Amino acid sequence: MIRLAHLSDTHMNGTADRRMRLIQGLSQATTAGAKHLLLTGDLTKNDRPEEYRELAGVLSTYWPGTSTVIPGNHDPTHFGPTFGSPALLDLGDAFVLPLDTRYRRRAPLFRALGRVGAEQLAAVQRLASSTSKPVVVAMHHGPQSHPLQWLDGLVDRHRMLGLLSAHPNVHVCCGHDHRALDIGRIHVAGSVAHHPEPLRLYDVIDGRFFPSYRSAEPGRYMTLGAVRC
Repeated sequence: MIRLAHLSDTHMNGTADRRMRLIQGLSQATTAGAKHLLLTGDLTKNDRPEEYRELAGVLSTYWPGTSTVIPGNHDPTHFGPTFGSPALLDLGDAFVLPLDTRYRRRAPLFRALGRVGAEQLAAVQRLASSTSKPVVVAMHHGPQSHPLQWLDGLVDRHRMLGLLSAHPNVHVCCGHDHRALDIGRIHVAGSVAHHPEPLRLYDVIDGRFFPSYRSAEPGRYMTLGAVRC
């Protein structure tokens, strides 16, 4: 058995409230026995180097396990120098495969859109076809539909949904939506910056991957008329 923790959308900006929400989530995960952390994007509010350093400092101080940290659409520039390139990880009972869904070269209005792309989709396909173990895909934008899909959703979501349909051992853990959701094998974490209890936990037991804990509070996709992207 292995237990994974999942947090997302920290939007670090130097404020004590966001830092403490993250610390509380990490402490809760440690107490619950999680050994690996999925941190699925929108790490910073403004893509500033000091915001990445703040996040890295919290993780190094308060998270004793291993981690998969991936960027989101709020992290276009300085993610790599701080965290490097996320890599496929074999946890023994499951694989964790990170995907980068940042969609570059778009008009400013559509800067929150995401894209998996043919190369990454093929990587998921190859791995899922080569193993019977659960393949946990960690990504920022998920393939679920939401109210402003055309403005900030995953542009190739139907290809990802088709892959999920073809491979029952693939599970998606994502963020971006800011709500805590379970839609089939798509598991969305609420925003650390805005959700009252953002931590999610998953267990892998006897070849099965399943959610074991999330807050009963779903969170909100929109707040005060502003898209949470």
